[in-house]
Amino acid sequence: MSDRQQKNSSTRTVNNLDDLPSPYLSGVFDLSEVKSVEIIMARGCSQNCSYCAIHESPLRYFSFERIRDEINYIADHAPHLKEILVTVADMYENVPLGEKVLPLLKKLAEERKIRVLFYVNVSTLSHDSVVRLSDCEYFDVEVGIQSLNPSVLTTCHRLPDPEKIKYNVAHLQQLAPRASIYLGLIAFLPGDTQESYWATLDWAISTRANVSVNHLRIIPGTELYDRCTARGIKVSPDYPYFVTATDKMNEEEVFSVSRLTTQIFFTLKAVSQSPFLNEEFFKLAAASKKKNPHTALAAMLARLWIKNTETVKIFEAFVRGFEQTKSLDHDLRTNYISPEDIACLEEKYRLFKPYLSK
Repeated sequence: MSDRQQKNSSTRTVNNLDDLPSPYLSGVFDLSEVKSVEIIMARGCSQNCSYCAIHESPLRYFSFERIRDEINYIADHAPHLKEILVTVADMYENVPLGEKVLPLLKKLAEERKIRVLFYVNVSTLSHDSVVRLSDCEYFDVEVGIQSLNPSVLTTCHRLPDPEKIKYNVAHLQQLAPRASIYLGLIAFLPGDTQESYWATLDWAISTRANVSVNHLRIIPGTELYDRCTARGIKVSPDYPYFVTATDKMNEEEVFSVSRLTTQIFFTLKAVSQSPFLNEEFFKLAAASKKKNPHTALAAMLARLWIKNTETVKIFEAFVRGFEQTKSLDHDLRTNYISPEDIACLEEKYRLFKPYLSK
């Protein structure tokens, strides 16, 4: 980064974002060695999620010309670039802008094999013209699901229609089959029971999309924070303000659910890296008569691997990697398992399989 600084003249809300100087176009950043960059398409949000503070700032977009020039500048000045995060609350909300920006990102991604991550709201997945433009093998499209519990979604001011959510996700997968779809859930939302949490996670896994689970943070100043005491919700006093107990789960239950989620994600990580385990996992889950067959099977596999003297070491390494992030979130994009360890998990699975089929 260069030592040049530019100071905005006022702290008031800037309606025309193009009035803000671009750190890229101003040459502030030295991109010669960077592998990851962030492109800001917009500020603020039009939604009103009770756990979020972003909507306190009104939604405003940079112009297409500004975004285009930054993309081109980055392409010309970042020879080692591997990843782009596009900062916008919902790529599909502004259809005309999305229809212009996505082809530029797709062209750059395909030419340079660069991964591009952006977020979308589950309620806008019916905007077909822009959704189709996401059909790129280098695109990571993260869809905010949060929960399938209607009362939870209502409390959070999200789309309270589980069937519509399921339909929209299937629609996205149909229109953009080459994209990597990530379904983002939030654990320990107000009103979410263990039963409804596991049902949501099971459905998310069943779609065969990638899944992430964020442990709810309740930030001071948000609507949800102001309701914590009345709802009996406990929050850690310091940043990042993780929830430690909810109106439906006490501290011990929150800890237990979080620990079991870690075990399930160990299995999901192995399944995501191994074509053999992937095929076996979904075949067994489809044949299972158990409630929430995907989470039940993932938990069972994890327990079997944990009990084995060889594979427990792989699990322990996975947990250490998870703990090193100092986060309670679960994401399949982290904690890579080595090919040698995957082979070991596959070998032990073959021994476990007769018991899993009963």
